Amino acid sequence: MAAPPPPTSTSPAGGAGGAVSANSKTACVYVGSASWQANLAVVEQATGLSYGCLETFETGSNMSWSSWVDPWVAQPANGYTGWVAADPSGRTVVLTVDLVASDESASDASWRGHCAQGQFTGYDVQLAQNLVAAGLGSSVIRLGAEMNGTWADDFVGTTATEQSNWATCFARTVTAMRAVAGASFQFDWNVAACGSVPGLAGFYPGNAYVDIVGVDAYDTGCPMAAPPASTATYAVVASSPEGLDAVASFAASQGKPLSIPEWATTAPTGSPPGYGDDPYYVAGVGQLVASSASFAFQSWYDAGDKGILQLDASNPLSLQAYRAAFG
Repeated sequence: MAAPPPPTSTSPAGGAGGAVSANSKTACVYVGSASWQANLAVVEQATGLSYGCLETFETGSNMSWSSWVDPWVAQPANGYTGWVAADPSGRTVVLTVDLVASDESASDASWRGHCAQGQFTGYDVQLAQNLVAAGLGSSVIRLGAEMNGTWADDFVGTTATEQSNWATCFARTVTAMRAVAGASFQFDWNVAACGSVPGLAGFYPGNAYVDIVGVDAYDTGCPMAAPPASTATYAVVASSPEGLDAVASFAASQGKPLSIPEWATTAPTGSPPGYGDDPYYVAGVGQLVASSASFAFQSWYDAGDKGILQLDASNPLSLQAYRAAFG
């Protein structure tokens, strides 16, 4: 395995401009990519909030390197660059991007090792340059999000060598992107709650390369024994292996702010089932955010797909709890 690259200066939480800082407890939201302006207006009306942080995704199968280095969110026609430019000190994009292009990970079983050796650094530089040129140089980058789930194209792997190479790959990408003129990115090392790989330390790239430790935590997917919509809901989900409690403790042990880049209540008809319109889970997350000594941001997934409930009249109890916690 190649040695990790020496770190460049670690980006301070918050960067230059943008809405997220180590103790900002910023409320972000994902409103989908199509008609996102209209969807944002609907969420803002329902919650009573004016969001200065929007989450976006640059992920998916069959993504080539040419697409990876030139994310759609950086194209002016899609509206995000104009939205940030209207208030660059108060608005931030949280960009979810795979650690490598999915075409690469699908075609090369040794991609982790090749990345750890620095073979993809040129692409990392191009991505950073394109984001800076688009006025998105202060974005939060969810690099390789949910890497501990086997569903991820850039899965950390099952062996110690694969996981070590994955961590070095992350470090090389961060180092290359930080070195680009005008860049002040924050990098969120973002696991999935109750993922497929036990433990966190085996694929943690090191504090020099991580600005925020994140965990995606829906009210489903973890071992659950509590009855639906009960005061025990949050505690059961949060205390699951690699759940909110464990990741929050890990973040604190590393001296990093915590984030919850994806969370929501989910339909009880899903597979696995969620708890439906459950204000107890929402209130639990709200309490975690309020009581955390160092917390960066949380983002409700409000795209209206995958059985994930939205912040609207169809989910009234959760909406009320959300407004009470974050409004």
